[in-house]
Amino acid sequence: EAGDRLIVTDNSTLAPVDTFTVVRYTWFNEEYQEITADKPIGEPANLNFGLENLTWNAGLTFINSTVEKNRARGILFSTRGRVWVEGNTFSNMMAGISISGDNNYWFESGPCDSVIIRKNHFINCTSGGKGNSVIMIAPVILHPERSDHFYNRSITIDSNVIESFNTSVLFALSVEHLIFSNNTIIH
Repeated sequence: EAGDRLIVTDNSTLAPVDTFTVVRYTWFNEEYQEITADKPIGEPANLNFGLENLTWNAGLTFINSTVEKNRARGILFSTRGRVWVEGNTFSNMMAGISISGDNNYWFESGPCDSVIIRKNHFINCTSGGKGNSVIMIAPVILHPERSDHFYNRSITIDSNVIESFNTSVLFALSVEHLIFSNNTIIH
């Protein structure tokens, strides 16, 4: 809506290109909208650029829950809002926790800026998810070599218990300030 702040991102690197404020928004149908910006966009946008609404970013508090017997990952999140995941039990076929971000296929929201994952219990995650780690921080970046931009920031993974037959406990791509400490890993 008018007044919302949007960021333009390059789909191949997920790097920010520009930000602007919406002056007018016209909804034509489910597929087409017209957005009028308060200024020209710095780099010419193409159809592969994405838009994220910076005004509307939720936080997530996920505490004392059990996620098990799920065919997919335990939880997947991708938000600039503050994320707190504590005291949970995860036992599912893919990653226990997945932090994504994508501007090419699923079009999941933008990067995470403040995540704390602590005192959780991961039990034999990745039993059916080929190529998964127990905790996956895996934004879909087509050409990471083209950018020196970090996609996610400030992720702390602390004091968790990870029971796993899988030797891949953590996969992290494009994270600035990642802390992995005081975790107990039981193979």
